[in-house]
Amino acid sequence: MSQQQWASVTLGMMVGLGVARVLTSVAASVRSRDLGRPDWIPLVWAACIFLLELQQWWDLQNALQAVDPWSFTVFLMLLVPPLLLYSAAVMILPINELRNGEDSRELFERHGHWALLVISVYYLEMVCENALYWKANPLSFWTGVQFTLAALPLIAFFSPRKLHGAIAILFLVTVLILVFFF
Repeated sequence: MSQQQWASVTLGMMVGLGVARVLTSVAASVRSRDLGRPDWIPLVWAACIFLLELQQWWDLQNALQAVDPWSFTVFLMLLVPPLLLYSAAVMILPINELRNGEDSRELFERHGHWALLVISVYYLEMVCENALYWKANPLSFWTGVQFTLAALPLIAFFSPRKLHGAIAILFLVTVLILVFFF
């Protein structure tokens, strides 16, 4: 196997683990509905992470083919985004069903909202990767979009619940538009 094929397998596994984690956590939230009402805000963020994971998976082959020459540094650079998305997937929702006395809203506010910082770091890392490796113009429209997508989860992290919910919906709509139309 070539280095590109090994990288493809490794990166694909990381993205696949993230997708599996989001789906498992959403299923646990649905199964827990008898013990407590699922909180809609982390479910919206989980949908965003799921879409970002799928987009990462879709773009993976193009990125791998564009790499020339291969090095361990390049491999690590390509590994960071799937690792960040996996980290966000792990944090956003609990993997197990709620226990008696647990509240999904409280769990998100105590633990899950940290995934928002990881999403912000994901987009900031993408800005750096695009500028350093892919030679993207740091003043381009798309760099501005990525900075905006990095800022929104960060703002939501520090915002009161109503604003946080509005930002989550705005982020989801933006990600949907970017994934399906660009």
